[in-house]
Amino acid sequence: MYKYCLIFFLLIISCKEKNSFKEISINENILKEIKEDTDISKGSGVYIISLFTDKGKNICEITRYKETPTSTNFIGCQLLKKDTVLLYVDKKSKFLKCYKLSNKHIKINKKQFAIRDKKEIGYYKLDTLNCLIKKFKLTQ
Repeated sequence: MYKYCLIFFLLIISCKEKNSFKEISINENILKEIKEDTDISKGSGVYIISLFTDKGKNICEITRYKETPTSTNFIGCQLLKKDTVLLYVDKKSKFLKCYKLSNKHIKINKKQFAIRDKKEIGYYKLDTLNCLIKKFKLTQ
């Protein structure tokens, strides 16, 4: 009996760790920038879209990474052809028109998150009414 319990325990430990995210669909106006970057880049990537308010302005930040992050504080995930898009929102109610949640879940293999592979796609002013974005330079 103990052998079977030990084997079962070892099987559980040997399974790959996965992150589970809710499936979302992000507004096409925002995805346009990612699709343009995807056409330029040759490999697949993980894009993190952050929607937040800074000094009263609605901001959309898009960052590209090579691997899936270990963090699970994202609203959800959308899979494109060869890319993964994760969404972070600081105040849901203000940005609700910019994404839709699904009842499905997406499981992604957990990998080590490497900051050095970060590539900034851009910062955008976000019109939350229509989810239109306009690129601007972030000033400190």
